[in-house]
Amino acid sequence: MRRVMAVALLCWAAAAPAPPARASETAADVLRHGPGARPAGLGGAFVAVADDAHAAAWNPAGLSLIRRPSLSLDHFGFSGTSLESAGLAAPLGDGGFGAQLEWAHGTRSAFKAGAAASTPFLIDALHVGAGLSLARAAEGGRASETGLLDLGVLAAVIPGVNVAAAAQNVTGRLLGRRPPENLRFGTAVRFANTGYRTENDVVNDILARLLASAEVDYAPPTKHGAIALGAEYRQGPWAARLGLTGGPKDAAEGRHVSLGGGYKRGDWIFDVAVTPAKGYGDTFRAGVTKQFGIQPERPATEFLLRMQPQETEAPGVPGAVHLVERRFQRAEEDLYADRPKLALRELGHAREYLADDDPRLLRYFEARGRVFLRMKDWASARAEFFEGIQAARTQKARGEVLAHLCAGLGRALAEQGSRAEALRFLEASLKEGPAPERRAAIEELALKLKYSK
Repeated sequence: MRRVMAVALLCWAAAAPAPPARASETAADVLRHGPGARPAGLGGAFVAVADDAHAAAWNPAGLSLIRRPSLSLDHFGFSGTSLESAGLAAPLGDGGFGAQLEWAHGTRSAFKAGAAASTPFLIDALHVGAGLSLARAAEGGRASETGLLDLGVLAAVIPGVNVAAAAQNVTGRLLGRRPPENLRFGTAVRFANTGYRTENDVVNDILARLLASAEVDYAPPTKHGAIALGAEYRQGPWAARLGLTGGPKDAAEGRHVSLGGGYKRGDWIFDVAVTPAKGYGDTFRAGVTKQFGIQPERPATEFLLRMQPQETEAPGVPGAVHLVERRFQRAEEDLYADRPKLALRELGHAREYLADDDPRLLRYFEARGRVFLRMKDWASARAEFFEGIQAARTQKARGEVLAHLCAGLGRALAEQGSRAEALRFLEASLKEGPAPERRAAIEELALKLKYSK
C-alpha cells in the first residue's frame, strides 16, 4: 500500500499544472534553479550536503561524498515553465565524477549540460571540485550560448560536520546579460557521525536519524542574498524534509517553507517536494534515482564522514574497514548499556558499507539477531539469524561465524517453543565450533531442551 501511495504521489506531482508565468524572469534566469526534489525539500540548503546524483549542479566538491554510482531524473514545473533535469554521479579514485543536464521548456527555453569532478586537496579533510558546462538560452527571437564554470570546496571541520562553498555559473554572457551567477556558503551536520550522545535514549535515537543544514546565498547580478535552513529525518525507507528560506520580498522566490519526502526501495529512491513560492504559486518537484553496485572503500573520501581522526587508525587499512568496526563496536556498547534501538541504528550504518559477498555481512546479521534477542522479539531474531545462515551458505563460510548464527537461531526457536528445531540448530552450532566463551551456554541450552519435557 505504501509503495502504491508513493508512486501515486509522484505521478500527481509530475502532472501538476504550472502556475502563471513571472514576466520579470528571463530564460537565462531559469538556470539558477537547482535541480532535484531532495534539495528543494531542504529549502535549497544543499551546498554542504551535495551527496546525491545532482551534486555536480550544487557543489562539484560534493561528488567526493558519493558512495554508489547513481542516476537521477527530475521534473520541476513553475511559472509556465517545465525544468527537466538528469544527474549522474559516481566515485572516482579518492574523489568523484558527475554530469548534469538541465532543459527548460514552455514560456522560456534554456539548456545546460556539463561535467564535473572532485578530488582531495593537500589533506583528506579538504576536497575541491570544478565543472564545465555549455549553456544556451532563447527568448523573444534571440538566442545565445556560453560556457560556464562551477567551482566548489568541501571540508570536514569536526567529525560529522562539514562546511562548503560554491560559485556557480561563473563567466560568460547569456542574452546580453551576466549569467545567473550564484555564490553559496553552508554547513551540514550528520548527527549519526558526530558521536554526540545525551542521557536520553529517545533524543539519541532522533539525532541518529537527523541531517541538518544551513546556507547563505548571494547572487551578484541582482545583488540579492538569501538564507536557507533544512532538515531531513529518516525512518526506515522513508524520509521527511523541511526547508525554510528567507530572502528579499521582491526576489522571485521570496520567503517560503518547503516540504518534501522520499521513499527508498532497494536501489530505487523516489523524492517529491512542494514549495509555496511568491510569484510562482505552489511549485512541485518529483524525481527518481537509481543506484548501482556498492561503494568502494576510499579512505580519503570517507574522512569527510568518519567519526574519529584518521591518525588514530592503523596505516594502510581502508577507511571503510575502520568505519564498519567502529559501528560494530558502538553497537556492542549500546547493547551492553541496554540501548537496543541505538545498537540497531549503528548496525544499519555499518550495513551501508557491506557488499553481499563481504564476510563482515555475517557478523552484521549475527549482531542484529542478538539485539532482537535482548528485545525479546523472537520472530525478528529468528529472521536475522536465518538470513545470516543463508548468507553464510552463499559465501561458503564455515566455523565459528556459522556456529554463532546457528546458536542464535536455536535460541530464538527455543523461545518460540520449537524445541526439536532449536535442538537441531544448537547441535549444528556445536559441530561448527563456537567460541570457547559461548560453548558452555550453548551446551547448557541444548541439554535443557534435550531432556526437558
